[in-house]
Amino acid sequence: MLLLFLCFIVLSGKAQEFSSSLDEVAPVDTQNIIKINMMAFAARNVSLQYERAIGNKTTLAANVNFMTRGKLPFLSQFESIIDDDFTYQYAKTFKVSGFLFTPEVRFYLGQSAFRGFYIAPFVRYSTYKGDINLEIEVEQGRTDSFPISGRLNAFSGGFSLGAQWRLSEHFYLDWMIMGPHFGFSNGKFSGSKDLSEYEIEEYKGELSNFDIPMLKVEYVVNDKGATARFKGPWAGIRTGFSLGYRF
Repeated sequence: MLLLFLCFIVLSGKAQEFSSSLDEVAPVDTQNIIKINMMAFAARNVSLQYERAIGNKTTLAANVNFMTRGKLPFLSQFESIIDDDFTYQYAKTFKVSGFLFTPEVRFYLGQSAFRGFYIAPFVRYSTYKGDINLEIEVEQGRTDSFPISGRLNAFSGGFSLGAQWRLSEHFYLDWMIMGPHFGFSNGKFSGSKDLSEYEIEEYKGELSNFDIPMLKVEYVVNDKGATARFKGPWAGIRTGFSLGYRF
């Protein structure tokens, strides 16, 4: 971590010299930048940000993320967190899509807005839609499948540390080093299906086996189907490399 910080300080100094030389040749006084996060594509995300200067060293920004439907991204990296094999096997079949909205205020510590090291407090609204098939064995060698779907919503807040450099007359590079955030979440998943007494008990047992880190799960299973509600703390870390165009 110390080595990363030292590298950042060196790069910041070099970038500041480079940006200063650009200002002498091609000054830019426009107040807007639109950016795309290149790292987000690895998680099936399209991440766009609009940033506008509101003061000499202060800007407002809004970020939107769209996650296309698919398997949970980077699931293998969280296998140690989801230490219950039953839950992990179901997590591998879970399909999810999402939308995130993140407004923030950026305070630049350099000579002007849009350039140099920044600190940015932010809030985030996240919503995810997902679906999964529960399965039970109804008799020897035959299983029954029960699809359920729903949504999880989360609200969180935190702050980002990063730096932004001017690459040319209009293009900028934004390195968001880290942005931890914490908050709360709640959600509901449900499905409708006529169930026998035997199936009700089996699906109750299936749902009771889920062990989702940090979330409290409450479920109801009856002859019309099943509903699972969950709530609990929420946490994450923002990061990325974004290419921006100033206009």
